[in-house]
Amino acid sequence: MPTQKILSGIHQFQDRFREDPDRLVCLATEGQRPQVLFITCSDSRVAPELITSAELGDLYVVRAMGNLVPPFGTGEVGIGAALEHAIFHLRVRHLVVCGHTQCGCLQALDTPPDWSREPHISRWIEHARPARTKAEASGLPAQEQPLATVRENVLLHAAAWLPHSMAKGSAWGRSACTAGCITSRRVRSRRMRCGPAPGGP
Repeated sequence: MPTQKILSGIHQFQDRFREDPDRLVCLATEGQRPQVLFITCSDSRVAPELITSAELGDLYVVRAMGNLVPPFGTGEVGIGAALEHAIFHLRVRHLVVCGHTQCGCLQALDTPPDWSREPHISRWIEHARPARTKAEASGLPAQEQPLATVRENVLLHAAAWLPHSMAKGSAWGRSACTAGCITSRRVRSRRMRCGPAPGGP
């Protein structure tokens, strides 16, 4: 996306703001109160607000390669800080982990990168290894295992921080709905798997 197109988009946004400023002024002056923590991949084809038809201020979005959420205490402070802010300060009530097919992060498990050249990627993708292992152990045909890996990865990382949030007494840990959303650019479909979080109603 050329720089000029980005600048043109900013100008269009400014024009729309002048036409109807109330919503943005309210967000700026009263602060954000999102109800949903939406964790998804960094992939440029995955757009949370577009997928969910959400408005500004509806979602607290955290993006990371492979929609991975390292377990609490592993030292991955970037994701951890964002989740702590959403859970303990914004008091979000729901969690959605959104995975997608043709995910480069999950595909990298088949052809691991060079540790000497890409040490951060090499370390990061290992957080998805348990999902791949579980999919391989399922007995599914080989052609079905990539989608199974996406599903298992969503469920694995949806649950990654629940024990920590519940131990700290957050309302989120007790009452959130843990959901997984899988999108496919080939068939343009979405599949949702929802259920109460452990310890919830």
